[in-house]
Amino acid sequence: MNPNPELFKLSVDISAGLHFFKGKRQNICASSGSQFAVIEPSTGAIVAQCPNADDALVDIVVNQAEKVQPSWAAMSPLERSKVLLRTATLIRANLETIASWETRTNGKPIVEARVDIESSADTFAFYGGILPAEFKGDFYDLPTDGQGNRFAYTRREPFGVVGCIGAWNYPFQTCCWKVAPALAAGNAVVYKPSPFAPGSPVLLGELLKAAVGTFCKVTLELGGKSAFIVFEDANLQDAVASAILANFCNQGEVCTNATRVFVQESVLNSFQTKLLTELESKMRVGNPLEDSTNPAVLTNLDDDMEIVKEEIFGAVMLILPFQTEEEAVSRANATQFGLASGLCTTSLARAHRVAAQLKVGTVFVNTYNDAEVHIPFGGFKNSGHGRENCVECLHEYSQVKAVYMHIGEGLQHNLG
Repeated sequence: MNPNPELFKLSVDISAGLHFFKGKRQNICASSGSQFAVIEPSTGAIVAQCPNADDALVDIVVNQAEKVQPSWAAMSPLERSKVLLRTATLIRANLETIASWETRTNGKPIVEARVDIESSADTFAFYGGILPAEFKGDFYDLPTDGQGNRFAYTRREPFGVVGCIGAWNYPFQTCCWKVAPALAAGNAVVYKPSPFAPGSPVLLGELLKAAVGTFCKVTLELGGKSAFIVFEDANLQDAVASAILANFCNQGEVCTNATRVFVQESVLNSFQTKLLTELESKMRVGNPLEDSTNPAVLTNLDDDMEIVKEEIFGAVMLILPFQTEEEAVSRANATQFGLASGLCTTSLARAHRVAAQLKVGTVFVNTYNDAEVHIPFGGFKNSGHGRENCVECLHEYSQVKAVYMHIGEGLQHNLG
């Protein structure tokens, strides 16, 4: 779709409802029916009565965002880039309309409002321009025996649904500053404008709909309940070795440990036999006088058991059978945690496909618990925020300063 900016006209009726989701304005009130007045600062006149949102309405919007976000994230960076660039074009084509509403609900001079809207268009153009080149992962060669059989790679993935809160002093501009990069990364955005100037941000929703056709800083590494998936095409001896690394390394006291070992039913018996043989012949654990120090392997489990859902942080392996790839991925992701996961397969296509679907910070393929200082480490969901190791870690422990310099003479303020 390539909308003609000359043919697209914004809805300028502020009374039509300032909630915007499902591709259109929604004049929905909170369950209490409460509203607030949108006031024109220059005259004191009430421009509109805007319905408040409550928790129930926020839940509806977030649930809708969760439904549509995967299809947006599935678009390539180049495809998302085109939407952002079209949005920039539409903002410029409707600059006077947006600036007028900015002035009416914010009170700033129209000459300043025009600059803000032009800057907002630049924001979408910037992220649209850099997205195809910058939204990418990296490939790493690892120490090897000369046969090139060890490597790692990273990939960038969106968080999912992000919440943004806007300011009253630059309503449209701050909205674009938050929404453009979040959308560029493949997220869905739930945006809350300031109630003092809610008029112009809803116009961005209309522009995005036209462009697409449809539509506290911390670093924490927390717990995990990782999964390890053994597919029927796996080398079972390697799978057993990986599962042992995934469970019994460091007495099982490793946050990334994959205590949930999913094994495809067709190879379940063979895997269990090889695993027990390996453990009985080679594992030496703890004080030989303490029976309780033996590693534990548990079977006959279901996903609702507490031991399957909660982190153990000890030498305990849980074996869970599965039938299909889709089932294994779904069950592996069915946890509040997202620190790591692993899989064993001889199919390169399956390895990449499953790695892309696992909602975790690190994926191990035909190995487990590798760690290299130059590769990022951290979790998704409740397994943490931010990354350790790697160059990206420098960003977590630093902040950016912008320095604007004018070294000439005759600076013009351009305010009138």
